[in-house]
Amino acid sequence: MREHDVTALTTAELDAARRELAASLALARPGSPVRAPIQARMTAIDAELAGRAAARPGLPGSPRAAEGLRRQLAQAQTAIKGLIAQVEKLGASTRPADIAYCDRLREQFSHRHDEQTAIEAELQAIEDAQPATDDITLIDELPYAPACSPAHPTTCAKPSSPPSTCKPPTAPTAGKPPSSSPSPTPPPASSPP
Repeated sequence: MREHDVTALTTAELDAARRELAASLALARPGSPVRAPIQARMTAIDAELAGRAAARPGLPGSPRAAEGLRRQLAQAQTAIKGLIAQVEKLGASTRPADIAYCDRLREQFSHRHDEQTAIEAELQAIEDAQPATDDITLIDELPYAPACSPAHPTTCAKPSSPPSTCKPPTAPTAGKPPSSSPSPTPPPASSPP
């Protein structure tokens, strides 16, 4: 069997060649002798792409990889919708050519569905591997931080009442003047000993 050397191609060329070969394979009849060289070439391309990805650790989980997967997922979903539309267009035809065509469309649908499932799983793995986002609710804890120190662990307790907040004025009710919020009173000054 002929050796398939694809090392001279760029990653974009490899991706394009793989898409074209996948389309050719989908159009080839089952059992056709043309399927073997197409599959061999696709295997060589897949191995080359995997080798390049392994040579650059950290890339599979990168945002750029996730973008590429989302793009591939959208393409797979579009292809699935197109295949469904073609099958619906055939309807319940009993012509042998339509039945054969419908069978090939179903094979393509099965392949695209498997591809979509694999992409979704890979995308989920990337999203699960992302570090947790910062918890912005910790900003509310900042007023208590200066009181906490390792030297005084008992002062790290939160005060019993929350800090005063600014509230919008309420609409006056019938017969009552609008209430004004009392201004916060300053803490009492400590007297000298």
